[in-house]
Amino acid sequence: MRAGEPSPGAAGTLVSLVFSPDGHLLAAGGNDKVIHLWDTTTPAHPRTLGALTGPSEEILSVAVSADGRTLAAGSAYRKVYLWNIADPAHVVPVATLVGPSQTVRAVAFTPDGHTLAAGGNDSTIHLWNVVDPAHPVLLGVLTGPTSKIFSMAVSPDDRHLAAGTGAEHSVYLWDISDPAHPIADGPPLTGPASWINSVAFSPDGVTLGSSDSLLGCSTSAHGSRSVTCPSPAQPGHHR
Repeated sequence: MRAGEPSPGAAGTLVSLVFSPDGHLLAAGGNDKVIHLWDTTTPAHPRTLGALTGPSEEILSVAVSADGRTLAAGSAYRKVYLWNIADPAHVVPVATLVGPSQTVRAVAFTPDGHTLAAGGNDSTIHLWNVVDPAHPVLLGVLTGPTSKIFSMAVSPDDRHLAAGTGAEHSVYLWDISDPAHPIADGPPLTGPASWINSVAFSPDGVTLGSSDSLLGCSTSAHGSRSVTCPSPAQPGHHR
Protein backbone atom coordinates (compact mmCIF):
# COMPACT_ATOMS: atom_id res chain seq x y z
CA MET A 1 0.00 0.00 0.00
CA ARG A 2 1.23 3.50 -0.86
CA ALA A 3 0.19 6.86 0.56
CA GLY A 4 -3.06 7.97 -1.02
CA GLU A 5 -4.19 4.46 -1.88
CA PRO A 6 -7.08 2.66 -0.12
CA SER A 7 -5.91 0.58 2.82
CA PRO A 8 -6.38 -3.17 2.42
CA GLY A 9 -7.81 -5.43 5.09
CA ALA A 10 -10.98 -3.77 6.34
CA ALA A 11 -14.13 -5.64 5.33
CA GLY A 12 -16.55 -2.85 6.19
CA THR A 13 -16.89 0.84 6.97
CA LEU A 14 -14.14 2.30 9.19
CA VAL A 15 -15.75 4.57 11.77
CA SER A 16 -12.81 5.72 13.91
CA LEU A 17 -9.04 5.90 13.56
CA VAL A 18 -6.10 7.13 15.60
CA PHE A 19 -2.33 7.45 15.33
CA SER A 20 -0.03 6.51 18.17
CA PRO A 21 1.72 9.59 19.65
CA ASP A 22 4.98 8.78 17.86
CA GLY A 23 3.15 8.43 14.54
CA HIS A 24 4.47 4.93 13.93
CA LEU A 25 1.14 3.13 14.33
CA LEU A 26 -2.31 3.72 12.87
CA ALA A 27 -5.34 1.93 14.33
CA ALA A 28 -8.82 1.90 12.80
CA GLY A 29 -12.08 0.30 13.88
CA GLY A 30 -15.48 -0.05 12.29
CA ASN A 31 -18.40 -2.28 11.53
CA ASP A 32 -16.33 -5.38 10.72
CA LYS A 33 -15.86 -5.75 14.50
CA VAL A 34 -12.05 -5.74 14.43
CA ILE A 35 -9.33 -3.12 14.85
CA HIS A 36 -6.88 -2.89 11.99
CA LEU A 37 -3.26 -1.90 12.64
CA TRP A 38 -0.74 -0.41 10.22
CA ASP A 39 2.92 0.46 10.68
CA THR A 40 3.20 4.07 9.47
CA THR A 41 6.86 4.62 10.33
CA THR A 42 7.30 5.33 6.62
CA PRO A 43 4.05 7.13 5.74
CA ALA A 44 4.59 6.76 2.01
CA HIS A 45 4.69 2.98 2.44
CA PRO A 46 2.44 1.94 5.36
CA ARG A 47 2.60 -1.73 6.26
CA THR A 48 -0.28 -3.89 7.46
CA LEU A 49 0.40 -5.36 10.91
CA GLY A 50 -2.80 -7.31 11.39
CA ALA A 51 -6.16 -7.03 13.10
CA LEU A 52 -7.26 -7.19 16.73
CA THR A 53 -10.18 -9.52 17.25
CA GLY A 54 -12.37 -10.24 20.24
CA PRO A 55 -15.25 -7.76 20.09
CA SER A 56 -18.49 -9.20 18.73
CA GLU A 57 -19.89 -5.80 17.86
CA GLU A 58 -19.11 -2.69 15.82
CA ILE A 59 -16.17 -0.54 17.00
CA LEU A 60 -17.19 3.13 17.10
CA SER A 61 -14.22 4.82 18.78
CA VAL A 62 -10.52 4.23 19.35
CA ALA A 63 -7.86 6.04 21.37
CA VAL A 64 -4.20 5.49 22.26
CA SER A 65 -2.59 6.54 25.55
CA ALA A 66 0.09 9.23 25.48
CA ASP A 67 2.85 6.70 26.18
CA GLY A 68 1.70 4.66 23.19
CA ARG A 69 1.30 1.49 25.24
CA THR A 70 -2.48 1.14 25.58
CA LEU A 71 -5.23 1.11 22.95
CA ALA A 72 -8.87 1.62 23.97
CA ALA A 73 -11.88 0.86 21.80
CA GLY A 74 -15.52 1.73 22.46
CA SER A 75 -18.11 -0.62 21.04
CA ALA A 76 -21.75 -0.72 20.01
CA TYR A 77 -22.48 -3.21 22.76
CA ARG A 78 -21.73 -1.01 25.78
CA LYS A 79 -18.14 -2.18 26.31
CA VAL A 80 -14.66 -0.66 26.21
CA TYR A 81 -11.80 -2.96 25.24
CA LEU A 82 -8.17 -2.40 26.24
CA TRP A 83 -5.06 -3.83 24.57
CA ASN A 84 -1.36 -3.52 25.34
CA ILE A 85 0.23 -2.34 22.07
CA ALA A 86 3.75 -1.69 23.37
CA ASP A 87 4.86 -4.26 20.80
CA PRO A 88 2.46 -3.82 17.86
CA ALA A 89 3.58 -7.15 16.43
CA HIS A 90 2.44 -8.93 19.60
CA VAL A 91 -0.62 -7.09 20.89
CA VAL A 92 -2.12 -8.41 24.12
CA PRO A 93 -5.73 -7.88 25.34
CA VAL A 94 -5.64 -6.64 28.93
CA ALA A 95 -9.18 -5.75 30.02
CA THR A 96 -12.82 -5.30 29.04
CA LEU A 97 -14.60 -2.44 30.79
CA VAL A 98 -18.34 -2.48 31.44
CA GLY A 99 -20.65 0.15 32.89
CA PRO A 100 -22.23 2.16 30.07
CA SER A 101 -25.81 1.06 29.42
CA GLN A 102 -25.74 1.80 25.70
CA THR A 103 -23.37 2.22 22.73
CA VAL A 104 -19.96 3.79 23.48
CA ARG A 105 -19.29 6.43 20.82
CA ALA A 106 -16.23 8.20 22.26
CA VAL A 107 -13.18 7.23 24.30
CA ALA A 108 -10.34 9.47 25.47
CA PHE A 109 -7.27 9.14 27.68
CA THR A 110 -5.99 11.97 29.83
CA PRO A 111 -2.52 13.09 28.64
CA ASP A 112 -0.90 11.61 31.75
CA GLY A 113 -2.46 8.25 30.86
CA HIS A 114 -3.95 7.77 34.32
CA THR A 115 -7.62 8.18 33.39
CA LEU A 116 -9.82 6.87 30.58
CA ALA A 117 -13.18 8.45 29.73
CA ALA A 118 -15.95 6.75 27.75
CA GLY A 119 -19.22 8.33 26.61
CA GLY A 120 -22.06 7.42 24.31
CA ASN A 121 -25.74 6.88 23.79
CA ASP A 122 -26.67 6.76 27.48
CA SER A 123 -25.70 10.47 27.85
CA THR A 124 -23.15 9.72 30.58
CA ILE A 125 -19.36 9.58 30.74
CA HIS A 126 -17.65 6.85 32.73
CA LEU A 127 -14.20 7.55 34.18
CA TRP A 128 -11.73 4.77 35.02
CA ASN A 129 -8.32 4.84 36.64
CA VAL A 130 -6.11 2.92 34.19
CA VAL A 131 -2.71 3.38 35.81
CA ASP A 132 -2.69 -0.41 35.72
CA PRO A 133 -4.63 -1.13 32.50
CA ALA A 134 -5.05 -4.78 33.45
CA HIS A 135 -6.91 -3.74 36.61
CA PRO A 136 -8.95 -0.61 35.80
CA VAL A 137 -10.92 1.03 38.61
CA LEU A 138 -14.19 2.89 38.01
CA LEU A 139 -13.86 6.39 39.46
CA GLY A 140 -17.34 7.69 38.75
CA VAL A 141 -19.93 8.67 36.17
CA LEU A 142 -20.44 12.18 34.80
CA THR A 143 -24.03 13.24 34.19
CA GLY A 144 -25.68 16.37 32.85
CA PRO A 145 -26.10 15.89 29.10
CA THR A 146 -29.57 14.86 27.96
CA SER A 147 -28.55 13.47 24.57
CA LYS A 148 -25.92 11.16 23.12
CA ILE A 149 -22.22 11.87 23.63
CA PHE A 150 -20.56 11.90 20.20
CA SER A 151 -17.06 13.19 20.96
CA MET A 152 -14.65 13.94 23.80
CA ALA A 153 -11.28 15.57 24.42
CA VAL A 154 -9.07 16.25 27.44
CA SER A 155 -7.03 19.43 27.82
CA PRO A 156 -3.22 19.14 27.66
CA ASP A 157 -2.90 19.87 31.40
CA ASP A 158 -5.28 16.98 32.31
CA ARG A 159 -7.66 19.43 34.01
CA HIS A 160 -10.62 19.74 31.65
CA LEU A 161 -12.80 17.21 29.84
CA ALA A 162 -14.97 18.38 26.94
CA ALA A 163 -17.85 16.37 25.48
CA GLY A 164 -19.81 17.11 22.32
CA THR A 165 -23.46 16.05 22.29
CA GLY A 166 -26.09 15.06 19.76
CA ALA A 167 -29.59 16.52 19.93
CA GLU A 168 -28.54 19.30 22.32
CA HIS A 169 -25.88 20.66 19.93
CA SER A 170 -23.83 21.65 23.01
CA VAL A 171 -20.37 21.07 24.45
CA TYR A 172 -20.14 20.19 28.14
CA LEU A 173 -17.04 20.89 30.22
CA TRP A 174 -15.90 19.32 33.49
CA ASP A 175 -12.96 20.01 35.76
CA ILE A 176 -11.33 16.59 36.24
CA SER A 177 -8.26 17.76 38.16
CA ASP A 178 -9.37 15.20 40.71
CA PRO A 179 -10.92 12.49 38.52
CA ALA A 180 -12.56 10.89 41.54
CA HIS A 181 -14.43 14.16 42.20
CA PRO A 182 -15.12 15.87 38.84
CA ILE A 183 -16.96 19.20 38.81
CA ALA A 184 -19.12 20.73 36.06
CA ASP A 185 -17.07 23.56 34.55
CA GLY A 186 -19.74 26.16 33.84
CA PRO A 187 -22.84 25.93 31.64
CA PRO A 188 -22.74 24.03 28.34
CA LEU A 189 -21.21 25.85 25.36
CA THR A 190 -23.73 26.48 22.59
CA GLY A 191 -23.52 27.58 18.97
CA PRO A 192 -23.25 24.49 16.76
CA ALA A 193 -26.29 23.79 14.60
CA SER A 194 -26.14 20.00 14.65
CA TRP A 195 -24.64 17.02 16.50
CA ILE A 196 -20.99 17.60 17.42
CA ASN A 197 -18.80 14.96 15.85
CA SER A 198 -15.45 16.28 17.07
CA VAL A 199 -13.95 18.39 19.85
CA ALA A 200 -10.29 19.29 20.38
CA PHE A 201 -8.20 21.54 22.61
CA SER A 202 -5.38 23.70 21.28
CA PRO A 203 -1.88 22.69 22.48
CA ASP A 204 -1.89 25.50 25.07
CA GLY A 205 -5.32 24.44 26.35
CA VAL A 206 -6.77 27.93 25.96
CA THR A 207 -8.97 27.27 22.94
CA LEU A 208 -11.50 24.52 22.38
CA GLY A 209 -12.68 23.72 18.88
CA SER A 210 -15.81 21.80 17.93
CA SER A 211 -17.19 20.67 14.60
CA ASP A 212 -20.67 19.62 13.57
CA SER A 213 -22.07 18.45 10.23
CA LEU A 214 -22.71 22.04 9.16
CA LEU A 215 -20.00 24.27 10.59
CA GLY A 216 -16.88 24.50 12.66
CA CYS A 217 -16.79 26.41 15.95
CA SER A 218 -13.82 27.67 17.91
CA THR A 219 -14.57 28.62 21.50
CA SER A 220 -12.44 29.78 24.39
CA ALA A 221 -12.09 27.04 26.99
CA HIS A 222 -13.26 29.62 29.52
CA GLY A 223 -16.31 30.63 27.49
CA SER A 224 -15.11 34.20 26.89
CA ARG A 225 -15.20 34.18 23.09
CA SER A 226 -16.89 32.22 20.33
CA VAL A 227 -16.02 32.23 16.63
CA THR A 228 -17.64 30.19 13.88
CA CYS A 229 -15.82 29.06 10.75
CA PRO A 230 -17.28 27.50 7.60
CA SER A 231 -16.89 23.80 6.95
CA PRO A 232 -18.52 21.44 4.43
CA ALA A 233 -22.20 20.69 5.03
CA GLN A 234 -23.39 17.12 5.01
CA PRO A 235 -27.16 17.30 4.43
CA GLY A 236 -29.06 14.21 5.39
CA HIS A 237 -26.16 12.66 7.32
CA HIS A 238 -27.25 11.40 10.72
CA ARG A 239 -25.58 9.21 13.34
